[in-house]
Amino acid sequence: MNTDLISSAHAETLPPILAAKPPASGNHNAGRIFVQAGAFAVPENAQRVRARIASLGNAEIVSGTSRGSSLYRVRIGPVASEAEAKRLLSRVVDHGYPEARVVDQ
Repeated sequence: MNTDLISSAHAETLPPILAAKPPASGNHNAGRIFVQAGAFAVPENAQRVRARIASLGNAEIVSGTSRGSSLYRVRIGPVASEAEAKRLLSRVVDHGYPEARVVDQ
């Protein structure tokens, strides 16, 4: 398991490079498929993972909270189909993220 996943250090503010992209339309990404490489409590860890998988596609960091703590999710996508998502998931796993998963937004 990746030791920098959800560690105890939490960021107070999000650096501009991590700012979440606004939704492309008013549907807030409804029905879009992504591959999530991981979720991190430390923004620098999320940045590092994003840099490692950026060659695979449109990698972004989406900030949020879980149980009152900041969380930075590293995702690639959106992709057009479940089949494409499965192929991308396999590539993300091959890049060293065995706990990656497909998520639907």
